[in-house]
Parts: sequence; structure tokens; C-alpha cells
Amino acid sequence: LWFLFISLVPLCIATSISYNSSRRVLQEEVANRLIALSDNKANQIETYLSEQENNVTELSHMSAVIDATVKFHEVIDDPGRNFPEYKSVVEEFRPFFIYYQDSFKYDNLFLIEPEGEIIFSIEEVKDLRSLYEIALYENYELDRKSTRLNSSHIPLSRMPSSA
Repeated sequence: LWFLFISLVPLCIATSISYNSSRRVLQEEVANRLIALSDNKANQIETYLSEQENNVTELSHMSAVIDATVKFHEVIDDPGRNFPEYKSVVEEFRPFFIYYQDSFKYDNLFLIEPEGEIIFSIEEVKDLRSLYEIALYENYELDRKSTRLNSSHIPLSRMPSSA
């Protein structure tokens, strides 16, 4: 019986050391593979965004886009864009933008003034506020909710999602 006990103790110790070592190596390998995978995905996203930025830059330098931007800017006076002049410019440039949209498989294309106002989009835009107005409003709403949350003294877990 003592011989069995004396032989099992070193065997258990060796098994425990082997198990812990294998477990640590396996965890490191999994962590390394996950890091490599995340780096690969980050590179893919960066490449995609770089390509999209290059496409937009090329599009913005095309003479047709420059002409369209100038003409849209000249005819925009009405927020509803119901003037015949505006519709005429839309009809003139829409085929070009639709071709570009289809070629690059974009959901929509926008012409945006430096102030952030959308002056043209292929798909109808329901909210014609400028991009800056939208961003400012959303930041205002976020600040307002944050202030209400801080002053309410209600734990986060009990805050309604529509607060």
C-alpha cells in the first residue's frame, strides 16, 4: 500500500505540472491567434476605409461633380427643393451619380456643402437638416440625458432606456 502511495504522489504532481503547463501554453496560443485575427480585421477595415476615402476624393475632383455642386448651390433657395430650377439640375446630374453609385455599390450618394448642408442625394432624405445640426442635436440630447441622469440619483440599472 505504501508503495502505491509513494508512486502515486509523484505521478499526481507530474500530471498537475503537465496540466498547468499545457493549459498556460494553450491559453497563450489562443490569445495570440485572437490578437492576430483582430489585427487582420483592423487592417481590412483600414484598407476598406482608405479605398472609400480615395473613391470620394476622386469623385470630388471630377469636373461633373464640381459643376453639379456649383449648379446646386446656385439654385438652392427653398428648403423643400420644389423649384423647377432645382429639379432641372437634379435631372441633369442624377444619371451620372446613379452610374457612380451602381459602379461602387453605394447605398446613397450625397453632395454636401462645406457648412454641412445636404444639397443633393440620390435617395430621398427625409431629414434635410445639415449634418452639423444633426450632430449638434444628438450631442445636446446626450448631454441633456446625462444631466438628467446625474441629477436623478437613480442607479443606472433602474434607468429606463428611453430616458
